[in-house]
Parts: sequence; structure tokens; C-alpha cells
Amino acid sequence: MSEGAVTITVDGLIVFSNNYFAKMVKKPLEAVIGTFFQDFIRIQDSDAFTRLISSSTKENGRSEFMLRATDDSFIPVFLSINRASSENLENYYYIVASDMSERKRSEQILASERLARSIMENASEAIVVCDEEGRVMRNNHKANDLCLGNPVGLLFDDAFLLYTQDGTLYRLENSTEKLTHQEVYALNNNLRIDLLINIGILLNEGNHSIGHVITMTDVTQIKELMEDYAKEKTLLEATLVSVGDGVISCDIDGKVILINRTGEGLTGWMHLEAIDRSIGEVFCLVNQETEQQIENIVENIIVSKQRNELTNQALLTSKNGFEIPIEYTASPILRSGNEMFGVVIVFRDISENIQKEKEIERLSFFDHVTGLYNRRYYEQELRRMDTELNLPLTLAMADVNGLKMINDAFGHLVGDELLQKTATIIKEVCRTEDIISRIGGDEFVILLPKTDEAGAEIVINRINERLADEKIGELNISVSFGVGVKKSVEENIKNIFIDAENKMYRNKLSESASMRNKNIDLIISSLYAKSHREMLHSKRVSKLCEKLAINLSLDKDGVNQMKTAGLMHDIGKIGIEDHILNKDGKLIKAEWIAMMRHPEIGYRILSSVNEFSEIADYILFHHERWDGKGYPKNLKGELIPVQSRIITLADAYDAMTTDRTYRSAMSREEAIIEIERCAGTQFDSAIAKIFIETVLNQDESL
Repeated sequence: MSEGAVTITVDGLIVFSNNYFAKMVKKPLEAVIGTFFQDFIRIQDSDAFTRLISSSTKENGRSEFMLRATDDSFIPVFLSINRASSENLENYYYIVASDMSERKRSEQILASERLARSIMENASEAIVVCDEEGRVMRNNHKANDLCLGNPVGLLFDDAFLLYTQDGTLYRLENSTEKLTHQEVYALNNNLRIDLLINIGILLNEGNHSIGHVITMTDVTQIKELMEDYAKEKTLLEATLVSVGDGVISCDIDGKVILINRTGEGLTGWMHLEAIDRSIGEVFCLVNQETEQQIENIVENIIVSKQRNELTNQALLTSKNGFEIPIEYTASPILRSGNEMFGVVIVFRDISENIQKEKEIERLSFFDHVTGLYNRRYYEQELRRMDTELNLPLTLAMADVNGLKMINDAFGHLVGDELLQKTATIIKEVCRTEDIISRIGGDEFVILLPKTDEAGAEIVINRINERLADEKIGELNISVSFGVGVKKSVEENIKNIFIDAENKMYRNKLSESASMRNKNIDLIISSLYAKSHREMLHSKRVSKLCEKLAINLSLDKDGVNQMKTAGLMHDIGKIGIEDHILNKDGKLIKAEWIAMMRHPEIGYRILSSVNEFSEIADYILFHHERWDGKGYPKNLKGELIPVQSRIITLADAYDAMTTDRTYRSAMSREEAIIEIERCAGTQFDSAIAKIFIETVLNQDESL
């Protein structure tokens, strides 16, 4: 056999060996017999061999091992272990050892070939391997790109020629020369490419030349970058001279080497005067808080070699003795290799910034609508005033009633005017030492030091008297108050605030309800004043809703609700601009989008009043359609409240039978035909049928 063959016992004792196995372990045949097979297995493979023997008790075992020869050399082998099939020989194993050396050598060569190919293909340079005659044996894709896909042309094709710096044609011929980092240029597709070329000798195992390895690096961009660098250096120098920030550079010894024009203006030192002077003399800083001179700025940067990332503020003392507030940063100037050769300081005058910051801080304490102090200032002052010296200390909470409704109905400008008027009156009534703040959308708080309940009551009564005499247009001003008094230092001011707030809310419940009802009446009156047509339309829709409700067998309260809902169904139009509401002709798209907001505006106005909160839902949905194509929620069918469906039909019928500027009114008969056509799409079919057959038949005047 051309493979090693042995027979072993269960313990591994070799009882038979062929000559090939003896040659593999480099031992005479007779010396192999009687030894243990484990003696020829690499020590670290012993456990694996034992497991393989154990697994072979049931089936054949196969695995790769390193076979150890007498001279301690190793041979890679593939072992096939078979248990004897005869009962008489059941304690013996047959082992066949196949020499894997050639296969392993081939695999190593193949792996080396793959590695070489991988290195070439992943190299950033173009690589070409040539034989002694200059024929290309191998190249990577970078060489393909550089040689227009034809590496042979690297040497012998006029489509791609290499020239030395003196312009002579360079050819690689049968020679042993070696060039390292030779700068050349190539004409590739008539474009000049600057290259760095390295030509090495390719040697075989006998150290004899068999060709050349050529590597080429495209340095065109590097040369362009060098040129750009020179330009940028010139530009940088010009920029530093004219930049808006002050710039001072010094060397490693702290001597000034550069100062730009802005730096000259801030320090008072001219460039020629400052050169070679100590940085501490030219750039003299004083700490704003301690008023001590700041030293060792440059020394600290030189020691740490780290940029001063934080923007520091200080006072710069100029040559003329003026102090200028500045902010500055200092950074090391480094060469390649992290070698430091200087420090650059960039600084700017922040006088204007400081002034603006003070103004911003001042404004941050004020409410921009009323001009009163804001919550931030109130909380700061509350901490300051919460002392025994100010006891009794009164907190008076104030809430403007109906602000949200007024914003929804008349717009935020009217709401802001209401807040401003309220703030003005409170400020005029209170003392100069009192702190008045707006702490929320419609909430104010008044801090009254050295004031008890009786004193606070006097102040509040005066405010209410003044408010009663003021109006915003036709709107009355109503404010609910609540008072809490801190009488001893043991009391927590937070509890006093809560007490005042709770009292204010209790008063608001009783005072604001009547105010909201008055505002509703005022809103309706204002809407009718804006458009006489809307007044007539609302009254007619109210009548139609009442008749429909009766014929739909709603109870008395339901009928009254529908009568009111019909009257108020367009209350949200108070929030629509007059030129849209009273426009002659059809609305354009943008105007129509604005008009479509009126159900939501009406809902917000009415939902804030308990008496009208249920009606608010009916009005929100009175422009929904039975087929789900209405607005604002695209509700469909039974999801639309029946009351809203009643308003929809009554509103549409009145609109159809009333003249508009852009069309004449339909006749009663034409409107009935249109309702029948739209039943099941725009209108509830059942309600439409009752409306036509009952309501209209009962009253010929409709």
C-alpha cells in the first residue's frame, strides 16, 4: 500500500505494521511492532486520538492528526480507524494513515497565492509584475485604472508613456537596475498625471533575478495640495492681518512674533513695537472678579500642549491704561510629530455683548404682553420677601375671567388688550413696594408685604371698582381674586400660595359663570352687528330646527335645545375676518379654509359655559355629511349626533332658499329636489324625508 497501515489493540499496542508506516515514522519495521501507537501522535493530539478510538467502538472514525517521526519531525496525516468485525478480533483496530504533506503544501501555496492577490488588489498603489523581458505577468486593478485597462502599454505602447523629469523616455529593459521613488509623469488619455514610481528586482528562491515589481503612486493631488497649501498660507497671513478678532502669536519662549490689526487696536501695541516683547507685557489681563493680574497663560499651554477649549473672560489692560472686557482662547502651535513651537491667542472685545446680556437679563424678568414682572422674577422676589421683617405677607391671586373665550371669539389682540388693561389698573392701585407679576396665561399674583387680610381686601376692592368702570370695546372686565396671608415665620409660603389659589378658584366658579353668559350674549350681538344676513339666517335656522325636533318627537328640553342650537350654530363665525364673512361672490380656497374653522371656534366658545357645553358638540359637527365627506372630523352616518344632522339640513335648506351675492335663491320646489338628491350622501335620509313630508307640508311659508 502507498499508505501506512497498522493494527493495534484496545490499549494502542501495535501488533502489525506495513513498511510504508515504518518509513513514515522513520523507524525499522521490527522496531515499530510492540510499540504504542500513541507514541507516534503529537502530545497535544493525544486526547483527541483517545476520543476517536472511543467513538470507533460503534462506527468508523476519521480525523486529521500530526504523526511524529523518530527524529521529532511531524507529518500531517489523515487517520481512518476501523474496529475489527470478527468476534475473535473484537479487541483490535485497523488504522490507515494517509500522508497529507503534499496536499497541505499545495494548500499553503494556494493560500499564499490568495494572500498575494488580496494584498495586490487591496493596495492603494498600482502594482505591475514584469518578467526579465518586460512582459507583464500580473497587475492589480489600480494598474488597470492607471494604464487605461492596458498594463502592457506601461512599457511599450505609445498610448501611455513614462518620462523622467528631464523629459527622456524611460523604458524598463532586461537589466538588474533598481529605482526607488523616482518622480515621473505620465500622459494618460492626454492628461498629465504625476507619479511616484518604485522599481524593485523580483528574485526567485535561488536569489536570482526573474523580473521586476513596479509600484506607482498617483501624486497629482498631492502636488496640487502642495500648491494649494502655498496659496492658503499666503491667504492665511492676509486673513490674520485683517480678521475681526485680535490675534497674537508668540514663540516657545513667550516672545511675540505676530499681532494683527485688531490686536493692535485692542492692546495699543503696534506690530513693530510688540515683536520680541514678552506676551505678558503686550497681552496684560486682569481677573474681573478678583481684580488680580492673570499670569502664566502661555506657560500653561506650553506645559500641557492642550488647547484652552473654554472661552475665558477677562479685562485687557491696554498700553494706554484702558481696561477692555474681552473673551479669549489660547492654543498650541504644533508641527508634524506634535512638536510645539509657539502659542496663538485669539481674543475679542465683548463690551457690547455684556451690555446686551444685561439688557436680556433685565427683560427676562418681565412679561412682554403686560410689562409686569414674570413668574421667574416673582419666585425670586418671593424668596427675598419671605422674611419675618415683611410679616404679615399677603399673596393675592387674580384670574381674568373669560380670557380663553375672548381669545377664541375676538382674537388674541383683544385678549392681550384685556390683560394689559387689567395689569395697568392693578399697578395703579398697588403701592410701589408691592410686587405684581403675571405668572400664567390669565393669572396674576400680588405680593403685599406688611399687609393683613383687611389691608388686602381694601386693595382688591379698589381694583374691582376701577375694573367696573373699564371696558374693552363692549366687553366688561371681570377678575376673580383669592387671598392668603402668612402671619408667622413657621408657616410655609407654599401653603399660603395654595390657600390663595384655592380661594381664587372658588370665587371664580361663582363669578365667572354669569360673566361667560354675558360674553356669549355679547358675542352673538357682535356677530349680528358684523353681518345682518347672519342674524336673519340664524333665526330662520333656529325656527327650522325647532320644527324638525318636534316632528322627530324630541321631548320639550330637546326641542328647546335645538331651537338654541339653531340660533347659535354659526357663533364661531365671530372669529372669521369681516372681509371673508361679508364677501360678495364665492370664496377662494384660502378663504374657504378659514371659513371652515367656524364650527371648531364655536365649539371652543360654547364648551367653556356649562349651560351650552352639550350644544357645543352639536355645533362642532353641524357641517359633517352622512357619507363622511364633511368637516371637521369626517364623521359618517350614525356617528354624527342626530342634533347635528338636524342643524345640517336646516342650515342647508335656508342657504338654498336665500339670495346670495353670487346666485339667486332656489324656489321651494327646487330646494326639495336638491334635498332629495342629496339624501343619503349629505343628509340623513330619514330626517330629510320627515323634513319634506311633514315640516314643509305643515308650513307653506317655509
